[in-house]
Parts: sequence; C-alpha cells; structure tokens
Amino acid sequence: MSNYRVIKTPQDVTVVIDIPGAVAASDICVELLDSNTLSIAVPSLGGYLLTIPLPLSTSQDGCTVRFKKKSRQLSVKLVDVEQTLAASGAETTEYAGEKSREAQGLSDCSTTERSAIATAEQSYAAAQAVCDTSVAASAFTSVAALTDAKYGARKSSARSQAVKSLAAALEKRGWAVCDDFVQPSRVIEIREELERLQRAGLYDTGRVGPSGTGRHEMATLRGDKVLWLDAAGLAAHPNLRVLAQEMDELIEKELCGRVARLQHLEGRTDAMLTNYPGNGAR
Repeated sequence: MSNYRVIKTPQDVTVVIDIPGAVAASDICVELLDSNTLSIAVPSLGGYLLTIPLPLSTSQDGCTVRFKKKSRQLSVKLVDVEQTLAASGAETTEYAGEKSREAQGLSDCSTTERSAIATAEQSYAAAQAVCDTSVAASAFTSVAALTDAKYGARKSSARSQAVKSLAAALEKRGWAVCDDFVQPSRVIEIREELERLQRAGLYDTGRVGPSGTGRHEMATLRGDKVLWLDAAGLAAHPNLRVLAQEMDELIEKELCGRVARLQHLEGRTDAMLTNYPGNGAR
C-alpha cells in the first residue's frame, strides 16, 4: 500500500505519490488507462501497481511527470482538457492507494518483453531530451507488460517500438544497446553458474584469431579466460541457456527482418563466455 495526494486547482490536478524503495526515473511507468484513471507501475519492485481515479477528464498529452529521486516522490500534473474544475481554489485530498491485483500480471512478463519496454521508454526520453528527473508520461506503457488481454494491444505496441529503436541503431551504427535485458536477480544466478564453471577449470586463456598462418596463437598480452559452450553445454546450465534463447529470439525473430545486414543470418556459433579476472586482463 502506498499513500498519494491529489491537489486540485481550477486548471489542473497534481497527483503526488510516495514510491517505496530506491528506484530510478526510468523504472517508473506512468499511463492513463482511460481519461479518468491513472496507473503507476514499478516493475523493478516486483510488479508494484497503483491505480488512481482522477477527479477530471484528461488525455496523455495533458500529463507532465516528474520524479524526485532523493525524496522518492513522483508528481503527475494533469491538465483538464475537456472541462474546468468546479473548485474555485486549491484543494488537497488525502487518499490511501492500494496495489491492484493486475500487478500480479507483471511477474508473468518475460525478460525480453520487460527489457524491450525499458528500451522503448529510454529511447523516447532521449529523443525528447528529457532529463533524468523528468519522465515523459506518453513514453511509459506500464500495463503493456501485463498478460491480460485488455492490454494486449499496448504490449504489442511497446515491443514493436523497442524493436524499431534497436533496429534503427543497428542500421546507423552497427551496434545497439538494450538496457536491463537481464533482470538483477537473474544476473546473480547467471554469475553463480559462471563462477562454478571457472572453479571447474574449464576456461582457457584467450587467443588471437587465425592470421596468415591459419593458426590460433597464444597471446601473452591477453589475460582473459574464454569458454565455448555448445547446445549440450548450455543445457546443463539453465540460466545461461535461457539467456541464450532470449537473445536468439530477439535477434532471429525480431531484428533479422528489419536490419539489412542480418537478413541472411541463419544462426549463431557456440556461446562464448569470457571472464576478465583483473590484473590488466584484456
């Protein structure tokens, strides 16, 4: 449960929400479910979702969202686009917000979908030159991650926007960044699997690729440790296997048809795992 305040003036309404836990502005998802209902979601906090009824009718264009990281306060200013509020002066009303049961749907969203939505949000923010303490409300489709059929169209739209952003970056620069592709809890699990492989002594010293001699040469200047895993090797490590599958799905099913250099891609080689143990390793 989280408290929020609704501050009304004749021209607009400002909703101030106390966000539990330490989060970044990009973690907060704000959306109008309809002209009179505001949705706040923070997927990184386990699918926390707050639905707030509004005392006015507005639209996405009438929203201005700001987040103060230190105080963890989110303020959403909404301009009445259809009518003027009857109140003649400023009025503040206290409410106790509750988690919606729809929050459970966020936990069913795949890692690929969550990361795609996060990338779409960041791409929009960058395009609009929004600073890290200001979030463009129209960029956030929090309920897009829900599996409920009511939000299926929003989920599809957010994913499509994210893939288009990645494809455009690949066409322009030859590389792209997909932030938060792996969730923090999964990172820990993947790291544990990598450490077990390292303790088993399965890594080998990095080598320089074939030169004119056609042979791999051991390079003294390299200190990285490399391990190649085929399908059987990945099958023995569930978190690494899922990570590889999600990367394959994003590239083969989503990007190959949009990026010219990937259109003839048939697959990938074995998965390469690299460990940089420090001491100048490169």
